[in-house]
Amino acid sequence: MIRLNFFATIFIIFFVSACTNQTKTQTFLQKPVKMVCVRNARYCEILTVTGRVGKMEVTVYNTLGCNECPATVWKNVDQEKVKSDFDAEKIMMNGPRVFLMDSIGQFNLPPAKVNLGGIEMIERAKLPIDLITILKGKINPYEERVIHRMTKYVFNEGSEVYFLHHGNDSYIMQSYAQIIRTNLNESALKTLVNTLKLPEGWTYESKKLEKSIVLETRDDGEAVLIQDEFQNSYQKIN
Repeated sequence: MIRLNFFATIFIIFFVSACTNQTKTQTFLQKPVKMVCVRNARYCEILTVTGRVGKMEVTVYNTLGCNECPATVWKNVDQEKVKSDFDAEKIMMNGPRVFLMDSIGQFNLPPAKVNLGGIEMIERAKLPIDLITILKGKINPYEERVIHRMTKYVFNEGSEVYFLHHGNDSYIMQSYAQIIRTNLNESALKTLVNTLKLPEGWTYESKKLEKSIVLETRDDGEAVLIQDEFQNSYQKIN
């Protein structure tokens, strides 16, 4: 089983939205699809790498809207069957993870559900990828990555949220990972600063929101993402 920080960073971002590169006939909406309550929802992703050297792409499948990635089902996913069914060069397992935003909406319509080796998922994104990225397998924590997506994330007034700050930049945690720290839960996020190895100039903050934060990315907009060393994911908010 291959776990790639690089893909966790990029695709934790697509969750409910198909990448704008997914299809030339993708339908874009003027208003988001009905907002879905997702806080504390567990999910997982499977990524398939297909194609030939020089022309490879990653397809991201996600359990959101299908199930909450039951532990037994996730553990028993038949990766060889997935690899065979999708004629994939590699299979990457990303999860489990837990959402921290209160609700999500999207400005495009998701494809139908599919079965991947025993777990139901929905295709969320396609992206080209180069061999060097596959071989490297990860990025450095606290390193920014830019993606294009069409989503609306809402963190409600009064919700407990978790920030990373660096200079004038702030990043809000959108999901925490149970990949490296398998027993991580939200209560532990309040004291996460005690175990993070923050680079010089970085700070971590846990607080209740005095007003809601809405992160809306549409019309091929850009979202800037980072991860900490435990693969918890954050989106830049300024």
